[in-house]
Amino acid sequence: MYLSFLILAITIHMTLGQKTLLKDLDAITLHRGYKTTGRRMSPISQLKCVGRCHIRQPSTVQCQNKGSDGTDVQWECLAEHDEKYKFGRIEVMCEGYEYPTDPYVLIGSCGLEYTIEYTSKGHRENNDFIGGVIILVITFAIIGITCGGSPTRSNASHSGAFLGGVATGSYYGRSRYSGGYSSSRMSSGFGGTRRR
Repeated sequence: MYLSFLILAITIHMTLGQKTLLKDLDAITLHRGYKTTGRRMSPISQLKCVGRCHIRQPSTVQCQNKGSDGTDVQWECLAEHDEKYKFGRIEVMCEGYEYPTDPYVLIGSCGLEYTIEYTSKGHRENNDFIGGVIILVITFAIIGITCGGSPTRSNASHSGAFLGGVATGSYYGRSRYSGGYSSSRMSSGFGGTRRR
């Protein structure tokens, strides 16, 4: 009888999950494509990008507890990014064990919601690319005005070769700015906690 009760208690404990004081969590490591644990709430993605999410996302992020702002835990999150991008707004979301503002949280329930912003290098390269596109459009307009009407076969072939060269330059420009020649670096972001 006692053994059956003990097994039942252990099973319930494992099913409901363990809890810990959020302020006692020194660090959490989160992975793209994985889910958090859930007890009161449904599991969520460990990593969720909001906003500029078409670029390559970090596969692993580690967030370190940096103390309290008097309201809740503040975090510094570190990940490897393309050198043109960095974390913007970050927010660690954890499930309160009994209720949202419970100082105890379900172990494994924390996830990170974040935005991505340009670094100064990213801003420069993006502006250079936009400038290149504008120059390309102006070049097409000038060629259209200069070669107006029905160009001869010779003019048409020269214009085609020129446009092909401009288009090729534009293609390589896009390739360069889309990350082909970029390197990565570790970058960090700072933010607070949202309770669920």
